[in-house]
Amino acid sequence: LSGYGQAGPYRDLPSHGIGFDAVSGLAVVEDDELGRPTVPPRHVNLGTNLAPLFGATAVLAALSWSRRTGRPVLLDVAQADAAAFANLAIEDQAAEQRAIAAGSVTFPPAAPQVGAGAQVQRPTMQAYRTRDGRLLLLMALERKFFVRLAEAVGRPDLLEHVRDQYLTTASKEVDDAMIDILSSKDLSEWMEIFAAADVPVVPVNESSQVLEDSHLSTRIEWLDADQGTVTMKTPVHSEPSIASPRQAPAIGQDTAEILASIGIDRAEIDRLAGVGVIQLAPEV
Repeated sequence: LSGYGQAGPYRDLPSHGIGFDAVSGLAVVEDDELGRPTVPPRHVNLGTNLAPLFGATAVLAALSWSRRTGRPVLLDVAQADAAAFANLAIEDQAAEQRAIAAGSVTFPPAAPQVGAGAQVQRPTMQAYRTRDGRLLLLMALERKFFVRLAEAVGRPDLLEHVRDQYLTTASKEVDDAMIDILSSKDLSEWMEIFAAADVPVVPVNESSQVLEDSHLSTRIEWLDADQGTVTMKTPVHSEPSIASPRQAPAIGQDTAEILASIGIDRAEIDRLAGVGVIQLAPEV
């Protein structure tokens, strides 16, 4: 069980719980009274709460399988993957993309997820707009990460505003400086800089952006569902891989076969269908 999993571009990035929701489109960022992006303090982290549940059930399943086969299982459960799995809007986006690519249907644009006008205190873990208009969540809560942050942006003077030995606290001077600094480069540039400096940052994605995220796009696996849609595969990655479930049968698809297996002849099956006792799927 880890933050971003055992593979992918974000594998070694440090983070806090809200970061897993932010990259997965679940952390709503609101504008404060000055129009600055702000993470509301009321947010409840889903990735950190769900991933242990997936991990525990996966361990039980793996133990059962290993006892039957005598073979080991490697499990990879990431909190970011669990958060993405909880965001049903990602499936809607994937289905929309497939439908548009197939030329079968178009969808109205999704409603924006960003609120406005919320007056909340700006904590140390905060979102900032980059030069290309994207949102970057900065999580340099611990002093060691803030030291690396100050060095990475070339502003060691910012350390004058951090007096605690272990944690950083909200500071208008630091906040104003970060607004100016982070607006000077694009999101992708800052991600490279901070990854090299081992500073906990992550893009704040909307659901529509998750499928293009450089990390989650390599982690999310898809299953074909009925009616031409898709559904996300369980966020548990394993070796050997988990078998994909079969699609749910259509109503009545297997009824005739099952009834025939217990000795009911075809004439009686057709009679039951004719009076509405059973429903048979149309023959293709």
